[in-house]
Amino acid sequence: MEQNLPSLRFPEFEGCWERATLGKIASFAKGKGITKSDICAEGNIKCVRYGELYTHYSELAEHIKSSTNLPKKELVLSLQNDVLIPASGESAIDMATATCVKESGLGLGGDINIIRSKLDGIFLAYYLNNSRKIDIARYAQGISVIHLYAAQLKLLKICVPPTNDEAIKLGEFLSQIDKSRMFLREKLEVLKKYKKGLLQKLFKQEVRFKNKDGSSFPDWQMRKFEDFITVEGKYPLSNDLSPLASLTIENGIEAKSARYVRGFLVNNEKDAYKLVCPEHFVSNPMNLRFGAIAKNNTDKTVKISKYYDVFSVDDSINADYFELYLKSYEMMKTYHRTATGTLEEKKRVHFSEFIMFEKMMPSKEEQNKISEVISRLDENIANLSAKVDAIVSFKKSLMQQMFV
Repeated sequence: MEQNLPSLRFPEFEGCWERATLGKIASFAKGKGITKSDICAEGNIKCVRYGELYTHYSELAEHIKSSTNLPKKELVLSLQNDVLIPASGESAIDMATATCVKESGLGLGGDINIIRSKLDGIFLAYYLNNSRKIDIARYAQGISVIHLYAAQLKLLKICVPPTNDEAIKLGEFLSQIDKSRMFLREKLEVLKKYKKGLLQKLFKQEVRFKNKDGSSFPDWQMRKFEDFITVEGKYPLSNDLSPLASLTIENGIEAKSARYVRGFLVNNEKDAYKLVCPEHFVSNPMNLRFGAIAKNNTDKTVKISKYYDVFSVDDSINADYFELYLKSYEMMKTYHRTATGTLEEKKRVHFSEFIMFEKMMPSKEEQNKISEVISRLDENIANLSAKVDAIVSFKKSLMQQMFV
């Protein structure tokens, strides 16, 4: 006989968890109204719209984003401990999102399923989002617009603690973990914004660093790209085993997905790719104005599409600095001004125009200093990001053991 016991539990609690359907332990209601035009910055009544359940809230809605001046009699108002699930959306798995509100009197918008029970709402939201998310998604119906009805949610099979005290403690424990995660994520976003702002000021020369001896670096000089850029990108030999790579705006040069099988893509692999050595640059002329340019920061030579431009820089340029500059706001504006083409989606920056750009460039020593400072910032960003990921993994592991 199956034992309804979690494998990890607070020591003060015992007894089997109880199986039931959601309809047995809860009643259901539905939100009403509150369109986008009903939202106002300083409304008298705080409110929740169904779209915010996807984009703004997690298991606990602590800081309510929106407000309205609609009369109370026209609204469905929350009760403390309500759990909210979207009633419609475009994706079944995205709709399977539960949020607990701890305030009474919030306006609850249309297309929101409201679950009301004596069971702690924070616990229930965590439980539904993690142990029953797939099951909830299976109840959703529709093609272009997916619907999730209370009648279906009532049938959902659940397993809950024998006492609400255990549910409350689990909810509080998990929400504290999330608060730690959110605190680190906020620090991460602040650091990313600081880096972005610092780079803009550095490239405009609004902020200048000093030499180690306190002296100023030389004035920036106007330089044409062709003076320090060399065209690269030799075609590989037929027996070349360099790995395939792709160029993405978000991550730069990275290994191409395993779903790309060479034999199905090209007839003559030798003529289909260019080689990109470490520290060499790649740009996609079709998407350069969106930031499709990066340096090969791996220690391997890779193959990239022959339609991309490949180049290197000479010793007067710090390659790390130049990569930062090529992705700067100033350069994005330059790419947009330079791109040509009859159709908007086919506009490109030709390499012959790219190498003719003339820009103010700092001395190599100042480039090194800028690169060094930004590199330290990137290390801090990476460390914070790793901590956030670790908390997410830790929480997921805990819930697998603490829920039945």
